[in-house]
Amino acid sequence: MFYLMYHAITMGINTKDSKIIAAYINCWILSETVEQAEETAKQTITELKWEILNLEEATRVSRNYYKGNPTGLSFYEQALIDKEVYQIHTYESQSD
Repeated sequence: MFYLMYHAITMGINTKDSKIIAAYINCWILSETVEQAEETAKQTITELKWEILNLEEATRVSRNYYKGNPTGLSFYEQALIDKEVYQIHTYESQSD
């Protein structure tokens, strides 16, 4: 299992009233290699209408990695079932 975190900007998902401009996207990908995990994540992120700015983090994780972190563990365990899980943390433009 790999944990990846991307920084991305929107590609047309905003409505006129939305100020969302970018996000950090956490990905848990069940894969043999980090390269395969990155390819899977990039494809899905693009399909979700985000443009990747950069890869912030990429690491192999196990259940022990989330000791004391029940939230992270729940995403990890869901990825064991679904093969990939995404958590998107958006942020807004500060201008009016």
